[in-house]
Amino acid sequence: MNEPTSPEDLAAILKREYEAADDYHDQIEQLQEEAFRYYEAQPFGNEIDGRSQIVLPDVQETCDAMLGIILKMFVSGDRVVEFEATDEDDEQSLDDATVAIEHVFMRQQDGYRVLNDTGMDGLQRKIGIFKVSCEEDEKVSRQWVEFAHPLQLGMIEGEVEDVRENEDGSGRALVKTQRTIKRYTIHSVPTDEYRFSPAAAHEDTADYQAHVRPMTRSDLVEMGFDRDQVYSLPSYTQALTERVESNKLDSYNREESTPALEEVLLCEEYAHIDVDGDGIAELVKCYRVENEILIDAETGEPSIETIDEQPFSVFCPFPRQHRLIGYSLADKVMDLQLLRSHFARQLIDGMAFANMPRPYVDMAATTDETLDDLLNPIPGAPVRGQGPNGVTNLQTHFNIGDSLQAMEWVSREKEGRTGVGRSTPTLDENSLNNQTATEFAGREGKAETQQEYIARNLAEAMARAFAKLYRLMRVEAEPFRIKVDGKYRLVDPSQWPEDMNVRVNVGLGNGSKEKRIMARTALLGPLQAAIEQGLSGPEHAFNWFDGMARDTGVGQGEDFMYDPSDPEVQQRMAAKEQQPDADVIEVQGKLELEREKAGADAALQRQKAEEQALLQRQKTEADIETQRQKHAMDMQVMRERAALESELARDKAAEELRLARERMAAEAELKREFADANVSQNRPGGSLAE
Repeated sequence: MNEPTSPEDLAAILKREYEAADDYHDQIEQLQEEAFRYYEAQPFGNEIDGRSQIVLPDVQETCDAMLGIILKMFVSGDRVVEFEATDEDDEQSLDDATVAIEHVFMRQQDGYRVLNDTGMDGLQRKIGIFKVSCEEDEKVSRQWVEFAHPLQLGMIEGEVEDVRENEDGSGRALVKTQRTIKRYTIHSVPTDEYRFSPAAAHEDTADYQAHVRPMTRSDLVEMGFDRDQVYSLPSYTQALTERVESNKLDSYNREESTPALEEVLLCEEYAHIDVDGDGIAELVKCYRVENEILIDAETGEPSIETIDEQPFSVFCPFPRQHRLIGYSLADKVMDLQLLRSHFARQLIDGMAFANMPRPYVDMAATTDETLDDLLNPIPGAPVRGQGPNGVTNLQTHFNIGDSLQAMEWVSREKEGRTGVGRSTPTLDENSLNNQTATEFAGREGKAETQQEYIARNLAEAMARAFAKLYRLMRVEAEPFRIKVDGKYRLVDPSQWPEDMNVRVNVGLGNGSKEKRIMARTALLGPLQAAIEQGLSGPEHAFNWFDGMARDTGVGQGEDFMYDPSDPEVQQRMAAKEQQPDADVIEVQGKLELEREKAGADAALQRQKAEEQALLQRQKTEADIETQRQKHAMDMQVMRERAALESELARDKAAEELRLARERMAAEAELKREFADANVSQNRPGGSLAE
């Protein structure tokens, strides 16, 4: 079993870790300082006297534009980071925690400035650092307290600073009270104050991290460290040139007027070290200055503490795989700033040479006055010489279009790399007309992708910081009141669940708020139809309204209508339905009268309709009877006609038969008579008459 690490050995180990981290920081710092020089458009160092020395601030424009875009996503009212419950019973507690953490970050401290500083550090210097901490502030308040008898002064809590009595013994006293307030904050740590192991892949797994900053001896004593030790520590001296980052803004001198204002270099260190000798490295927090671990004035022990997690969260716009530090937005633009500045210098020099060309001087035809006149040009002034051709201008070819096209190409290259540029990045209308809608839409989509990617990385770092703040407040914070969904509520961090998930709502590829507003507007019609058909309810309408209010930036849904899922609202609506007020009764009475009137009108209309139907039916029946009788008469006539015709036919046939019989009988009689006559004439023996 290993022996526990002594404070002296621990200080030596931490100092070695610090030196390794500081050497790596020196390498990164050179790149960061170069990026900042480009951001301030400082000279490149290749300038030529007498020529243009313009430096175009491409890095500054790109970083400022990107920062404005991503900060708009964070401060526009949406919940950038939300805590999600792993158990249904914890949903309300974690919803309160989401609002509480946002309230602590944006209301109880300057959260916007923290986001601004951390975001700009990342865009310029490769990384931005959030740090979670708990600070104690002494708050002093004074107020006048009235008393009825002087004996009550001894019962007043606090320090009585002034008393004003009346003649009857009553009066009032000025009471001073002092209390300690804990503030849970997220700070932005300057990059030159942050150290980490060179091989670190993530801040939560780094072997060593430190917040290194100069602090006065007075500050250390106020933090609670032993006074005698603090005033015996070696002072920290740093060359003024190392502190001056900006040649334009950081011109100052610092004077240390008293020993209390002398500075020492405080290292607040977090390292994985086996301090108890069990063979397992613990995460240790220490305060160290040079070779000494600072002593806690209250306990008299070295400030060595074993903790569960370190307080840092690191943002990198373009992370490098398996490394804590990656690339900044400035890294993608610095070479283009150099190139565009070079083209701009050529453009300006070309215009200068075209407008004021260099002269050729024939020394044989000039005098001393000729050179003086040429070196001091005055519009309209003569140039003195001895001959007509003593001075001639050297003609130079200058094509401004070539320079503009070259600068335009670099601008498009910058927009393609960073996603930041003009919506129509052209310098003349001809090149604008040559851009197709597809090309423009493609560039716009790529720009949004880059912006959402950087915003997502910042939001992820912010989410890790919020989660650390959540766990810190859950253990140490006392209940406090905040405004949740339009109502004030007492929030008790100790009741927050230990297990939770963190959801980031930035950089999800959902597009801009304008697009979401258009999409929500398009869904309004289908939502209304779904409500009418019973497929959607009040909660769906409220969600639509809440999303529209947040996207338009006018507030949230609770500012304009009740949340139907709120139990209090449901109870109030149920009670209102059971006990309608006078207005409701009046309205219901009016509706009942309207219904009765409508019923009477409907009955009258039905009666009229029935009468009209009866008349129509009777008329129809009469028409049918008339038609039936007419048809019967027609049939009778037809039958009688048929019978008569049949009788006539029979009579005719009988008559014809009778006539035929008579004709046949006559013909038979004639034939018989004719036959008899022939027999008489032909009989032998003569006539019978004889």
